Amino acid sequence: IESTVEWVGENGITLAMSEIGGLEAFIDGYGFASRLLGEKSWSIDSGILEFMNHGCNGTANYGYHSSLTEWNADTNTLPEELDTTDSPYNIVFDRHMKQVFDSGDYTLREIAEGDEIFSNYLDYSGEVEFWEEEVMTLRGQCAGEAYGTISQYEMMKKQ
Repeated sequence: IESTVEWVGENGITLAMSEIGGLEAFIDGYGFASRLLGEKSWSIDSGILEFMNHGCNGTANYGYHSSLTEWNADTNTLPEELDTTDSPYNIVFDRHMKQVFDSGDYTLREIAEGDEIFSNYLDYSGEVEFWEEEVMTLRGQCAGEAYGTISQYEMMKKQ
């Protein structure tokens, strides 16, 4: 960010921060974390994942079958099958990350033309340190008491 401030100068800092905020919202709203080359990184899928929303209370129609929902998830315990906290670096996985992330997901029931595609965002959670926050955020959104990252950013831009 400091190099961006130097590049745009004092007068352009508001615009630069606004653009960086938009990029951060886009990455957080549409991206997912992974351990690329042994380091945590963010990726944004250019396929179907970008067009999905969370299916509240088990209404996902795409992904893989899981009985876990934002309402029955234990906020204190990340399910073992989702835990990627101590995943070792794997060069084979890294070289085939797109195929790994795209495999295993399928339609859970027939999706008719015009139907919205829902997945279970909890399936993309994988770190103990963020589990409680992710579950509570989804509970708030599903109860209509909170907004997702993209909606929050769009509302802020309107002000």
